[in-house]
Amino acid sequence: MFWKTVKKNSTTSLPQVDSKMTSLSYPMQKQQVEKNKLRKGRFLLPALIAFSSLFLSTGASYAESYVGAWRKGSDNYALYQYNNWTSFTSKWKELGQQNLRLVDMEVKKVGNTTKYVGVWRKGSDAHALYRYDSWSKFTQKWQQLAQQNLRLVDIEVEQVGNKTYYHGVWRKGSDGYALYRYNNWTSFTKKWEELAKQNLRLVDVEPVKIGNKTHFFGVWRKGSDQHALYLYKNWGDFTNKWKELNQKNLRLVDIGVIDD
Repeated sequence: MFWKTVKKNSTTSLPQVDSKMTSLSYPMQKQQVEKNKLRKGRFLLPALIAFSSLFLSTGASYAESYVGAWRKGSDNYALYQYNNWTSFTSKWKELGQQNLRLVDMEVKKVGNTTKYVGVWRKGSDAHALYRYDSWSKFTQKWQQLAQQNLRLVDIEVEQVGNKTYYHGVWRKGSDGYALYRYNNWTSFTKKWEELAKQNLRLVDVEPVKIGNKTHFFGVWRKGSDQHALYLYKNWGDFTNKWKELNQKNLRLVDIGVIDD
């Protein structure tokens, strides 16, 4: 098994904040889909893949838009949204006992409220869900869970006030893995090239504006197939590259959008 620990990039300024796990207190709101026989999948959309919440600000008002992609399926499923971490994790525990596993999570701040949206599918494997307001504590937990054959499958980063929160979804796995964070695209792509030679493939990328810099978070898993990574500043160029790579039998598996 390939082991990769997090190396500190000398050009990256990591926030040093209280490392205790915390909960936000907001009014609860939930949403569940129970009727549709179509299931969540992956599709190319101008937002984060699978399920995304788009929040548009106009002055003091905020408009919410939800983007979803469905695939055919007949397994059990659930979809919930909460306005606080405690309620979200309580639902996660409840659904876990019903053999449902979190497969996609979105964390977005709308006005003064942070919303947590989760997509669940049938599963009975080992799993975990954690949130920390310290990158060092998050990576320590990542290393600890890796030794228990749990692999990070989704990372969400969100700023609330002057704190940055790191959320992670883990599922059972024993393959090679890596987790890195850089505050510039050049360093991130160099690491991507280095890990590719070690048969690791990027499965989740999370670009986040922290302060006046864009930080790139990447989750890697074992793989030896063809792959590609591109960044474009306009939708037309991005979709042109998407079409070009499709003809080369390369399929988009994740997308991140940077808020300028």
